[in-house]
Amino acid sequence: MPYRGVDIPGDLPSLGTDLGQGLGLFEAARSDGEHHLDRTDDEAHREMVLLGQQAA
Repeated sequence: MPYRGVDIPGDLPSLGTDLGQGLGLFEAARSDGEHHLDRTDDEAHREMVLLGQQAA
């Protein structure tokens, strides 16, 4: 399927569906309310998460 002058193999609507499903799974994982600080590499982000947890 051509897109902006480039031939892209495959079906773009199915790619969008797969991407949407992946993002949906990501959102579901985020919405469980648990945030694992050991997975967060950014120190400023860790501090914000801790402040948010303390405020709750």
